[in-house]
Amino acid sequence: MKLFKSNNGDDNSQWVEDLLDSMEEQVIITDKKKCQLLFANAKARNKLGVDLSDEDIRCRDAIGNFYKNICNKCPALAEEKTSGYSFDIVGADDRVYSVNAADSLWEGRYNSQTLYIKDVDEQRKNIERLEHLAFLDTLTGIPNRRKFLEDFAAIEKQISGGKLTGILCIMDLDNFKSVNDTYGHNTGDLMLKEFVNYCIGLIDGKGTFYRLGGDEFLMVFNRPANGKDATVAEYDDAIKGIFRSYTLSNIETYCTVSMGIALFPKHGSDTSELLRKADIALYRAKAAGKNKLVEFVDTYDTAKRFVDIYVHILPILNTINKTVGYELVESSALSIKDESSDIMAFSSLDKTLDILGMDELTSDAKIFIGYNEQLLSPLVLQNLSKTNFVIEISEKIWSNINMLPKVVQLHKHGCQIAIDNYSADSTDKKWLDVADILKVDISKTAEGDARNIARIRSNKQLIATKVDTNEMMETAKNWGYKLFQGYYFSEPKMVKTKDIEPLRANYLMLLKIANAPGDLDFRAIAAIIENDVALSYKLLKLLNSAAIGLRYKITSIELAVAYLGEEELKKWITLLAIRGVSADRPLEIIRISLIRAYFGELLSPLLTPQLNKKTTFLLGLLSLMDVALNMPFSEVFKEISVDEVIMESLCSPEGELRFMLDFFKNYEYGNWDYVTKFADKYLLNSQSITDKYLEAVQWYNDLIKDLD
Repeated sequence: MKLFKSNNGDDNSQWVEDLLDSMEEQVIITDKKKCQLLFANAKARNKLGVDLSDEDIRCRDAIGNFYKNICNKCPALAEEKTSGYSFDIVGADDRVYSVNAADSLWEGRYNSQTLYIKDVDEQRKNIERLEHLAFLDTLTGIPNRRKFLEDFAAIEKQISGGKLTGILCIMDLDNFKSVNDTYGHNTGDLMLKEFVNYCIGLIDGKGTFYRLGGDEFLMVFNRPANGKDATVAEYDDAIKGIFRSYTLSNIETYCTVSMGIALFPKHGSDTSELLRKADIALYRAKAAGKNKLVEFVDTYDTAKRFVDIYVHILPILNTINKTVGYELVESSALSIKDESSDIMAFSSLDKTLDILGMDELTSDAKIFIGYNEQLLSPLVLQNLSKTNFVIEISEKIWSNINMLPKVVQLHKHGCQIAIDNYSADSTDKKWLDVADILKVDISKTAEGDARNIARIRSNKQLIATKVDTNEMMETAKNWGYKLFQGYYFSEPKMVKTKDIEPLRANYLMLLKIANAPGDLDFRAIAAIIENDVALSYKLLKLLNSAAIGLRYKITSIELAVAYLGEEELKKWITLLAIRGVSADRPLEIIRISLIRAYFGELLSPLLTPQLNKKTTFLLGLLSLMDVALNMPFSEVFKEISVDEVIMESLCSPEGELRFMLDFFKNYEYGNWDYVTKFADKYLLNSQSITDKYLEAVQWYNDLIKDLD
C-alpha cells in the first residue's frame, strides 16, 4: 500500500513513509466513510500487530482490538460531525494513551482522518502524583486545607438540599508554641505527627481528618440526613477521646486540645460560613481556659463578619512623635458576649494586652477601648485600671441620648471617657459633662469648626483623628491640636529604649554589606564595628537574644555563621541596620517594619501557594525604608542592593509580592473586608491570621527587651 502518488504517476511516498516511521508517536490514517485502515507507521504497526500488505483492513479489527473503546469515540460514527478531537484511552497493555485526530486527505481522494497516538502513562501518573501531593500535608501525610475545601464543595448541594448532615470540628493544640520555642521545631513536628496518628486511629474511618496549618486541625463527620440532623453526641467516642494530654518521652511540656464545633445544615451549608462559626466557637473554648469543647450557638455571632476575628491597635502621638496612647480596635477579645451572663471576657482582654506587650508600657500610656455594656459588670469595674484605660464612646452610642446614664455610671466609677467623632453641631452638650477627651475627625471637619473646638474646648484633651500624612498633622497642629491619630501611625506602642546610637552612616554601610550579592564580607563588617563599641555590642546582643533562640552563646561573627548560616545572619544584620538608620524617625516606623517582617514570615508557609519565608521577612523589614531614609525607593536602591523581587515589589504596583505589602497596610488600617478577601483567596484561616499577628507582636516585644 503506497502512501502518496504524484499526478504524473511517479512514486514519491517512500521518503514520507520513512519520515512517519521515524516518529515516536503512532500515526494511523483511516477512511472515515468505510472505516478502513489506510496507513500505520512503524510505531503503530508494532503496537497493533498489523500487516499493511492486506489492502482491506477494517479499523475495528486493526485498532479496536488493542484500543477497546476507540470506535465509540470516533467522530465518523457520532451524530454531530467534528473536524478534530482528542481524548485519553487505555490500551490492551493497561497503559494510558492520548489520541489526537484531525481530518486529512488520502492520496487526494479519500475522506480520511489521521490519528496521532502517544503513550502518556508515566506523564498521567506523574500528574496524579502531583495532584495527590497538592492535597496532602507534607509533614503529617493527611489531607490539607485545599483538600478539605474541595471535599466540602462536593457535598454542599447535598447539605443545602437536606440530604446530608454532620458536624465540623476545628481544633488546635494548646501550649504547642511552648514546645516549639523550648525544644525546637523538629520536636514540634514529631508532636504533631504523634497527635495526628492518635486521632486517625480514634476516628477509625468514621470521619475525615485534615490539617489546616500549623497546629490547627479539622475533623468532618457526615451521614445521610433521613429527616434528622446530626448531633455532637453521635460522635462522642471520637471527639471525647481527643481530649487528653499530649507529650513526648523526652520533654516536660504537655499539650491539650481546644475545639470549636459547627453543625450542618443547622449552622449553614456554605464552607466559609461553617468555618467562621466553628472558628468563633474555638475562640470561646480558648478564652474559657483551653482544653475545652464549645459548640457554636447563634448568640455568639453578635459581631459583623470577621470584624471580631482580627486584632490591631492604633497609636496616638504628640507633637514630637512620641506615642502617648493607643486604641485597641474592637476584636474578638472585646466583642464576645454571653447572653446568659453580664460578665465580659475580661481574662481574654487581659491576655490580649499581655501578648501585645502593653504590660511594658509606661504608666501614663492610655489604652482606648470601645464601650460595651459588659464594662458595667462589677468584676470588670474592679479590675479595669482607671489610670490607663479610656472608654471610647462611638458616634452610634452618643447619638442615642438614652445611653448617657450608663456612661455616667462608668464615669462615676472613675473611668475616663472619650467621645469619638465629636461634632459641635451633632453631639449633645450633655455628653461634655462626662467627656475627658474629644476625638475630632479633621478629614471631615471644616477648618473653622475644628479651630473653634480647639479654642472653646481647651479644658478637654483633644485628639485629631484620620491624620494620614505629615501635612495633615502640621495642619492639625496649626489648628491648635496637640495629639494625633491616623493611618500613618498604624502600629502599636514602642517600648521605651535606652540606646547609645552609633553613627548613622555605619548602619547604612552595614545595610549595604548585608544585602550585597554573593557571600557575606566578614572583613568589611569587622571594619565597621571594630571602632564602634555600641554597634558591636548590639550586634552580639541581638544574635544572643531569645528572638533568635540559639542554645549556644555567640561571641563572634564567625560563630554566628557556623550556627545560623550566612543567609540567616544577613537577615539579622539587616534588622539591626534598619533600626539604626531609622533612629531619627518616629519609633513607630521601626515597630511597623519589624512586625511586618515576622508577620509575613509566619504567614508565608500558610498561604496557598506558599511564599519563601526569608524573602517575605526582608520585604516587610525594608517596606518603610523610604520613610526611614526620607527618600523614594528608587533612590534607596541606589544606596543598597537587594533581591530583585523585593526591589520590584517595593517600587512597582506590579511587583510579584506587592500583594503582601497591600495586605500589611490593610491589616494595619483595619480594612477587614480586604483582609477577609485576602484570606479567602490564599486559603488562610482567619484565626491563624490573628494568631500570627499576635505572635509577631510578641516576638517584637521580646526582641526589644533583649536589645534594650
